Amino acid sequence: MADSINKQLQQLIITHAVYIEKYKTYESNKMLKILEAADDDLTAQLAKHKGTIASERRLQKQLEAIKAIEESYASVFYDEYTGDLKAFAGNESGWYVERLKELTSPYVNLDFTLPSAAQVYAAAEASFLILDKGVTLDLESMITSVFGNRATIIEQTLRQGFVLGKTNQELVKELMGYEEAGVFFDGNMKRARTSMERIVRTTMSHLSSTARDEVYSRNDDIVKGYKWVSCIDTRTSPTCINYDGRCWYYDKDYIPDNASLLPGPVKNPAHYHCRSCTVPILKSWRELGININEAPEGTRSALDGYVPQSMTYSEWFDKAGEKVQMDVLGPARFKQYKEGGMKITEFIKDGSWLSLEQLKQRGN
Repeated sequence: MADSINKQLQQLIITHAVYIEKYKTYESNKMLKILEAADDDLTAQLAKHKGTIASERRLQKQLEAIKAIEESYASVFYDEYTGDLKAFAGNESGWYVERLKELTSPYVNLDFTLPSAAQVYAAAEASFLILDKGVTLDLESMITSVFGNRATIIEQTLRQGFVLGKTNQELVKELMGYEEAGVFFDGNMKRARTSMERIVRTTMSHLSSTARDEVYSRNDDIVKGYKWVSCIDTRTSPTCINYDGRCWYYDKDYIPDNASLLPGPVKNPAHYHCRSCTVPILKSWRELGININEAPEGTRSALDGYVPQSMTYSEWFDKAGEKVQMDVLGPARFKQYKEGGMKITEFIKDGSWLSLEQLKQRGN
């Protein structure tokens, strides 16, 4: 498809990703209410007994009662969240097909294939989330781990409290922390809430990415590949810095000369809290047999305003100014960057920053 439509699509998808981030916050808050209800029942269960947990037998009874509470809420959480994910999957695939039709219809009528919500969700379940340090988790395991993390925290806290002779009231405080305006702070369960938010955001990114991939691959007579687009700011991860602007093509015959290619058909999210997305590379007008000239290049947003769409993170970074460069690299790497004439991607290997010792071994 025409470069002009590619450019319009990229801007629409980047804008859409901003709204997806807002929806992730809404969904996290919604799921947090289920955890808060579980916390209330957990607190009530511990408050039934005054004083300390007097024996191993009493401890086991307490753990069994709490396990029953947690299993009940885990089932509610799983059903509610997977239902929301399936609805989200259908919305996402529909959004991408609608945008493709909207942008191409003034020029030519094309029949785009729309994957169903069930197809997108099944594809998401069948694929793995690629996370930090090579760890892979499937969709169901990530969702069920929300209450698995809670169970570990609760049992560790109660067993340690039993050994130290802590009262149930002390254990409640240790688990929940202190309350202010209906929000709990500094308790051990805060880790479970933080983990839940991270999992919700990551799995929703996975569903959104899968919906894109299903639309792209099911319409490969029009879509010839996709390009990785990273957020351009100081919070961008090493992996996404390295991938920004690189492409993957379904058919090697369409790969342009000197193309910057991804290491494989990699997909978002690349890690927890990944904000990157992919945009389709549509066949040009002439590749579709239509004699229309291509439009000039558009722009994409960055930390300091708008930059050309084709500008990669590395190119932006070289012009970003020393304060931004220092924030991203840190003092030691920044010194190496300035003195060694290196590109930012040379500081990255396997999705992580190289240590100074590794840089020295490379002769940098």
